[in-house]
Formats: sequence, C-alpha cells, structure tokens
Amino acid sequence: MGTNLILEQIQAQKLVLTPELVQSIKILQKTSLELQQYIDSELLSNPLLELAEDQPDSFAEEQDLRFDWTEHAKDRSYDDFSSRRITASESEDYNYEQFVSARFSLFDYLHNQLALTPGVGKDICMIANYIIDSLNPLGYRTERATEIAAKLGYDHDTVMEAVRLVQSLEPAGVAAKSIEECLILQLKRNGEYNEIFDKIINNHLDDLAANKIALIAKAVGLPVDETAEYCDEIRQLDPKPGIRFGTTEDNSYITPDVYVREVEGRYIVQANERLTPLLNTSPYYERMLTEAAGDKETIDYLKTKMDSALWLIKGIDQRRQTIQKIAEAIVEKQEAFFRLGPEGLKPMTLADVAQAVDVHESTVSRAVNGKYMQTPRGLFEMKYFFKGGLSSSCGEDMAQEAIKKYIRCYIDAEDPKKPLSDEKIKDMLEKDKGIKIARRTVAKYREALGICATSKRKKY
Repeated sequence: MGTNLILEQIQAQKLVLTPELVQSIKILQKTSLELQQYIDSELLSNPLLELAEDQPDSFAEEQDLRFDWTEHAKDRSYDDFSSRRITASESEDYNYEQFVSARFSLFDYLHNQLALTPGVGKDICMIANYIIDSLNPLGYRTERATEIAAKLGYDHDTVMEAVRLVQSLEPAGVAAKSIEECLILQLKRNGEYNEIFDKIINNHLDDLAANKIALIAKAVGLPVDETAEYCDEIRQLDPKPGIRFGTTEDNSYITPDVYVREVEGRYIVQANERLTPLLNTSPYYERMLTEAAGDKETIDYLKTKMDSALWLIKGIDQRRQTIQKIAEAIVEKQEAFFRLGPEGLKPMTLADVAQAVDVHESTVSRAVNGKYMQTPRGLFEMKYFFKGGLSSSCGEDMAQEAIKKYIRCYIDAEDPKKPLSDEKIKDMLEKDKGIKIARRTVAKYREALGICATSKRKKY
C-alpha cells in the first residue's frame, strides 16, 4: 500500500525574535544602573563603540544632535557615523541634595560607646565586642551566655558581666535575649520597673497585643483605667531597638528616569538622559572599514561590530522614546494627582497606557518596572500610578490610594474610646464621598495601611 505525498503552501503569521529585537527588549526592561553596566560591558567588547568627547550643555543642543533613525532605515550607509549618538539633557553641575549622608550602623554605634567606657578589663572588652558583633539587626543576642562561654572559653559569670556591660549601652534594650527582657531593660533604665509591669510583660503580652485590657486588669488586680495606663507605658517602649540604625546596605540612591515639571500650569515630561553617556562609533574603524576593500575577513568583522554598535545605540534611543511616551501618557491620565495629591489618583491599567501609546501591554510593563519619576510631589516609582479603583455615585472613578487616604483620615479623627468599625467607615464613605464599597474591602484597605482592627484601637 503506497503513501500519497502532498505538497501544499500554507500562509501563516508568526513573530520571529531576531537578535536585535531581543536586545531591544532587554535594554527596555533594564534599570538605569543595569543599563549603565551593560553599556560599559559593550564598550569593552566592541572596538567600534566609543564614548563621544563632546557633550551637549543644554536640552536644545541635544535635540539638534539626535540621530534620525527613520532616515537611516531608508538609506543604510556607513558614512558620518559620528553623528549617531545618544545624548544627555542636563548640565553637569552637582546637586548636593542628591548625596545621602552616612548613617551609623548599630554595631559601629555600640563599638564606639564601648571604646569610650572607662575601667573595662581586657577580657570583658573582648567578650563584649564579640557580643556586639553577634547581635542581629534588631539588636537582640543570637547566642545564650552559656554558648558564648563555651565558645570563648570563659566562665558563665564573666560572660554575664560582659552582657550587662553591653546592655548598659545605648539604645536601651539592646543585647536582650527576648522581647520580654528587652522591654524590662528599658523600664529599668527609666526607673519605672515594678511588679505590675513584670506581670503584664511576662504573662500578658499577647493579651496586650490584642488590647484585652479588662482581662489584664482582672489578672493583675487593678482597675481597668489604671491598668490601661500601665499598658500605654509598655506600648511606648521600643521592641526593636536596633532597627532605627542603618547599615551600609541601607544607603541607596535612586536616579529618576524622567522629570515632571510644572510650566505655566501644564505638566511637562523630560527624560533624564544623563543616565546614559554619549555614544558614537569610532572614526578610526570607520576609515578601516572603507579602506579594507580586499580583506573579506576584516570587512565581515567590522561590519558585524558596526551593526552591533548601531543596534545598541538605536535600542537605547528607542528605550528613551518609549519611556518618555509612557511617562507622558501617565501624566496626562493622572494629572489630578499632581494637582491634588493621592486623592486625585485615578484607576489606570497597563492596557489603558498601552492603548494611548500604541504599544503592547508587555512593553508598558517592561518600561515602568524599576523606573522612577521625579515629580513636584516627590519621587515615585512609575508602577505607583497603576491602580485599581471604584466608581463613586457621581460616576467618577477613584483609585485605591484615594480611598485609603479617606479611610486613614476617618480613623485619625475618631474617638479612641469609640473607634470606628469597618461597617461605620463603609457608611461614611458612601454618605460623604459617594463611594459604594463593601465592608470587607474597607477591612482589606485598612490592613494594607497597617491599621489595627477596632478592638485593638480602643483606648480605655
């Protein structure tokens, strides 16, 4: 039995990810720091790519130097490569507000105090330094005294003397082994520690967290109002004494990708092109390309590197244009935010901006991820402006951030002895703002704001 072979043509569409397209996508999704590192790597690996010697001093000059890629697509040639560059927009003057002052870490702070403490023996000082270095970022000891004694070869009493020395340093409560000990150390430092505090801290911390003041009052044998005063004193203590101190990893500086400025009542978006250096192709290798007529291997190599350099420059330019257009669409749709603040935020999705800019949603997602916008109201990640929301009774859409702000305002103004329930807040939003919202949604937004439930907010 024979097999019939049929030859037929099928027409189909499919997207082919060329190396240039893949590179363009990667460039778009990189943060400014990642892009700078990528450019540095390309400068090392591609001899035809180099930094331009001249840099424009103004935004107007930059516009004249920008390469016209539309014209290049019509007539691809290898002349006047030095004009193909990515340029910067602002002057090189320093803005000293950009610099972040160094912060003492907890460990530096404690070591400095220990070094200035008089009359400390050599062994105690060595053990105390070890204890300080072994603290966790919250300021708690990670090892028991018996473990330290066994590890360092000292007796338990000597280690405890070193522990007490560290606990005498600032901040109060440091080097505790538990949250109970941390709170007690702070009360002792203030001279307020007594039997009532001892009972509440050691036996009723969970009840205190749940605001069960009546239960605690019954257990300690005091009136509710007097017990509430003790509980308020404990709430004023710091259960994480080390967290207020910074580390070297904490100091980070964010450079905005775009600036939003108000000019004569309008909001103008300007790309921060100082994030990328001026790039062009090497005139020396351009001449070599035109003069190496008989050397096919050299010509192929130079053409490959030339194409790579041009695609990199084009990819960076496309990244700039895409981020600029998306930022402009965001500002247009969220103009009320720049005028009114968070209550002016409108619901906005990736699809809304993608449609306005005429790109795919995935392109918008890549363009805003890790990118920042400096606005008259502060520095914001571009993803901040993409919010879900609800509709008010007057048909106006409101973003979640605006609703959260109303909830916080209601709670800040409530009577602490009669805190507002989620149901009451729901009714107030509908009556005052015309916002119809479910009680469970109010609870969800309240929790997102880090605000406790009604029972835990009540003051006695």
